[in-house]
Amino acid sequence: MLALLLQESPSTVGVLRFFAAFLLILIVYSGALLFTYWIGKDE
Repeated sequence: MLALLLQESPSTVGVLRFFAAFLLILIVYSGALLFTYWIGKDE
Protein backbone atom coordinates (compact mmCIF):
# COMPACT_ATOMS: atom_id res chain seq x y z
CA MET A 1 0.00 0.00 0.00
CA LEU A 2 2.82 2.41 0.85
CA ALA A 3 4.51 1.64 -2.45
CA LEU A 4 1.26 2.50 -4.23
CA LEU A 5 1.02 5.76 -2.30
CA LEU A 6 4.60 6.73 -3.15
CA GLN A 7 4.14 6.32 -6.90
CA GLU A 8 1.47 8.88 -7.71
CA SER A 9 -0.27 7.22 -10.61
CA PRO A 10 -3.79 8.23 -11.70
CA SER A 11 -5.25 4.84 -10.76
CA THR A 12 -3.81 5.18 -7.24
CA VAL A 13 -5.49 8.56 -6.85
CA GLY A 14 -8.77 7.02 -8.04
CA VAL A 15 -8.50 4.20 -5.51
CA LEU A 16 -7.67 6.68 -2.74
CA ARG A 17 -10.66 8.84 -3.71
CA PHE A 18 -12.89 5.76 -3.73
CA PHE A 19 -11.75 4.75 -0.24
CA ALA A 20 -12.08 8.32 1.04
CA ALA A 21 -15.62 8.61 -0.34
CA PHE A 22 -16.51 5.18 1.05
CA LEU A 23 -15.22 6.15 4.50
CA LEU A 24 -17.09 9.47 4.37
CA ILE A 25 -20.34 7.73 3.45
CA LEU A 26 -19.83 5.18 6.24
CA ILE A 27 -19.14 7.94 8.78
CA VAL A 28 -22.20 9.95 7.73
CA TYR A 29 -24.44 6.86 7.70
CA SER A 30 -23.28 5.59 11.09
CA GLY A 31 -23.51 9.12 12.48
CA ALA A 32 -27.12 9.41 11.30
CA LEU A 33 -27.97 6.03 12.84
CA LEU A 34 -26.32 6.98 16.13
CA PHE A 35 -28.12 10.33 16.11
CA THR A 36 -31.55 8.76 15.57
CA TYR A 37 -30.81 6.20 18.30
CA TRP A 38 -29.70 8.99 20.66
CA ILE A 39 -32.83 11.03 19.92
CA GLY A 40 -35.18 8.04 20.38
CA LYS A 41 -33.46 6.95 23.59
CA ASP A 42 -34.64 10.02 25.54
CA GLU A 43 -38.33 9.55 24.83
